[in-house]
Amino acid sequence: MAVYVSIAHVCCACRAVQRGQTPELEAARDVRPKVVWSHVRCPWVRRLKYIYSPCLTALLVYLLICQDVYPGHRGDFTCFPCRCSAGRLQSCSLAAQLQQEQLVIAGVTSIEPQAFKPLGCRLSRLSLANNSITSLEPRSFEHLPCLQILDISRSKLSTLARDSFYGLEQLEVLSLHGNELHNISGDHLSHLPSLEKLLLGSKPGWDNATLTAYELEAGNLIKFLPPRLFEGNPHLNYFDVSGNNITKVDRDTFVGATNLQVLDLGQNSLRQLPEGPCAFSVPRLFAGLSSLQKVFLNHNQLSALPDGLFAGLSSLQSLALSNNQLSALPEGLFAGLSRLQTVSLYHNHLSALPEGLFAGLSRLQVVMLDRNQISALPEGLFAGLSRLNSVTLYHNNISALPEGLFAGLSKLQDVWLHHNHLGALPEGLFAGLSGLQNVWLHNNHLSALPEGLFAGLWSLQKVGLGDNQLSALPEGLFAGLSSLQTVWLHNNQLSALPAGLFAGLWSLQNVWLDDNQLSALPEGLFAGLSSLQTVWLQNNQLSALPAGLFAGLWSLQVLALEDNQLSALPDGLFASLSRLQKVWLDNNQLSALPEGLFAGLSRLQKVLLHNNQLSALPEGLFSGLSRLQVLALHNNHLSALPEGLFAGLSRLQNVWLHNNQLSALPEGLFAGLSRLQEVWLHNNQLSALPEGLFAGLSSLQIVSLDHNHLSALPEGLFAGLSRLQVLALHNNHLSALPEGLFAGLWSLQKVGLGNNQLSALPEELFSGLSRLQEVWLHNNGLSALPDGLFAGLSSLQKVLLHNNQLSALPEGLFSGLSRLQVLALHNNHLSALPEGLFAGLWSLQKVGLGNNQLSALPEELFSGLSKLQEVWLNSNHLSALPDGLFAGLSSLQILALSNNQLSALPEGLFAGLSRLQKVWLDHNNISALPEGLFAGLSRLQEVWLHNNSLKEGSG
Repeated sequence: MAVYVSIAHVCCACRAVQRGQTPELEAARDVRPKVVWSHVRCPWVRRLKYIYSPCLTALLVYLLICQDVYPGHRGDFTCFPCRCSAGRLQSCSLAAQLQQEQLVIAGVTSIEPQAFKPLGCRLSRLSLANNSITSLEPRSFEHLPCLQILDISRSKLSTLARDSFYGLEQLEVLSLHGNELHNISGDHLSHLPSLEKLLLGSKPGWDNATLTAYELEAGNLIKFLPPRLFEGNPHLNYFDVSGNNITKVDRDTFVGATNLQVLDLGQNSLRQLPEGPCAFSVPRLFAGLSSLQKVFLNHNQLSALPDGLFAGLSSLQSLALSNNQLSALPEGLFAGLSRLQTVSLYHNHLSALPEGLFAGLSRLQVVMLDRNQISALPEGLFAGLSRLNSVTLYHNNISALPEGLFAGLSKLQDVWLHHNHLGALPEGLFAGLSGLQNVWLHNNHLSALPEGLFAGLWSLQKVGLGDNQLSALPEGLFAGLSSLQTVWLHNNQLSALPAGLFAGLWSLQNVWLDDNQLSALPEGLFAGLSSLQTVWLQNNQLSALPAGLFAGLWSLQVLALEDNQLSALPDGLFASLSRLQKVWLDNNQLSALPEGLFAGLSRLQKVLLHNNQLSALPEGLFSGLSRLQVLALHNNHLSALPEGLFAGLSRLQNVWLHNNQLSALPEGLFAGLSRLQEVWLHNNQLSALPEGLFAGLSSLQIVSLDHNHLSALPEGLFAGLSRLQVLALHNNHLSALPEGLFAGLWSLQKVGLGNNQLSALPEELFSGLSRLQEVWLHNNGLSALPDGLFAGLSSLQKVLLHNNQLSALPEGLFSGLSRLQVLALHNNHLSALPEGLFAGLWSLQKVGLGNNQLSALPEELFSGLSKLQEVWLNSNHLSALPDGLFAGLSSLQILALSNNQLSALPEGLFAGLSRLQKVWLDHNNISALPEGLFAGLSRLQEVWLHNNSLKEGSG
């Protein structure tokens, strides 16, 4: 085992790629134990025999799973017992000694001559992928005559020598994708007589069991495919050159490639293809390729196709011409392609199709013509295509369909006709299509549907009729469609529905009737639909619902009734809907709810009742809804809440009660709601809060109590809310705050206390709130601030203190707030600022000091604030400015100095303010401006100097 470990370690690290069969290695092969454990007398040595083997085993396991053992891209090859790291590859002697059949070499930048000579005919697969080999020298692989698979993908390869692949006579797969090759020629490939697959494109496309697909990536940089490229490769069956820059293909490129089955020219820059023969002596591009099965020409810039381009391709099964600029197709383009199964022509500029385009294509299964400009379809377009199962014609300009368009297509499963201009449908359009599963007719101009449109479509599962102009539906429209699962009828002009519209649709799961003009629903509309899961009736004009409308809908999960005119709900409306999860009743005119409305709905997760006229709620309304997570009751007329309203709602996460008329809350309202995350109570008439209102709500993140009438807060109101992030208390009548109000709120990020009546703040109000980002204290009656109010708030970004009565600020008030961006101190009574007030506020962007009583400013007030963008010093008593006051403010854009008493400005006041856009100096006593005051301010847009004492020509 020790020998194996040693060899494995040396191999997998490739530490001896040049040593070959060294004496040391030979000695290792014949090694004999030099120590017999039973004869060792030292006790500690004797004990080693018990740990020697486990240690070696552990080492071996480690080596086998380490990065050097297996390839980084296991999709390239099945399994490699050795992965070498070589750099400048010179020899693989050691790998030869181990008789490796497959080898991955990483970290290679160049390959020296004779590097692979020791490997000889043992190696069958070699991966040099993901290296930095920019070029291959002549005869790099001549000593690997038995190599079958060579992968040099993603290796920055840009140059090939003429005979780089000399000697690889048995090579079957050559992968060169994801490189930077600019050209490829027959000379490069002439030494590969056994080549079957050549990969130069953006993706592999073969399903060889020994190789799996790579992720989608770039191809190469090839621009031209030369003539007779594969003349020396008679066995080639797969050629991928997608994702290159090919602009031209020679008409003789594929001469000799008679076994080619897959050709991928997609994702290139081809504008045209070589014309067909003017005389029989000039061959077509694909002439002689009778084995060709798949051709990809998609994602090019082709505007036209030559006549007879695909003539003779009797084996062709799949043809991709999508994402080009084709405006027309030649007649007989697909003539003779009797095995063709898939044609993709989508995303072109086709406005019309030639007669008989698909004639004779008896095996055709898929036709994709979507996203063109087709306005009409020829009669008999799909005649005789008895195997056709999918037709995509959506996103065209089709205004009418010929009669019998789909006649005889008994295997048709999918018809895509949405996003056209269809105003009507011919009778019997889908007659006889018993296998039809999906019909998409939405986003047209249909105003009516013919009788029996879907008659006999026993397999129909989905019908899309939404976004049309339907004002009525024929009776029995869906009769007999027992397999129907989803019906889209939304966004039409339906004012009524026929009785029994959905009768017998046992498989129906989803019904979309929203955004119509329905004012009433027939009784029993959904009777018997035990599989129904979602019903969408929102945005109609429903004023009432029939009793028992949803009776028996055991599977119903989602019910949308919002945005109607419902003023009342029948008793037992939701009875038996045991699987109901979501109910939307918002934006109606409900003034009351029946008792037990939600009784038995144990799976209910979301109830939306907002934007109604509810003035009261029945007791026990939500009793038993143990899975309820979201409850919206905002924008109603609620003046009180019943006791125990939320009792037992252990999974409740969001409660929205804002914009009501609540004057008080019951004690224990939120008791037991340990998962509650959001409580919105703003815009009510609350004057007091019960003690312990939020006790035990350890998951609470947002509390909104703003815009109420609160004059005081109970002590410990927010105790234990360690996850609380947002607390809104602004726009109340608070005159004082209890000590330790925010203690322990370690996650708090935003606190709104503005627009109250606070005259003082407790010391250490924000102590320990290291995550606090925003503090709103504006519009209060604060005359002073405690020392160290913001100490330790290293995350603070915004402080609003404007509109108070502050006459002075404590020194070091903002010390350590390196992330502070916005500071509003305007509209106070400040007459002076302490030295170093803004020191260290490296992130500060906006400072508002306007409308105070400042008569002077410290010289270095703004020193070091290189991110400062706006400074507001307007409406103060400043008579002079210190020299260099704004020095270094390279980001400054707005400077407001208006309405002061300035009589002069220092020279160079604005020097270096290259981003300054607006300067307001109006309403001062300035009599002259220094020379060059605005020099270098190339971005300056506004300068206000009016209402000063400036004389003409001054400055």
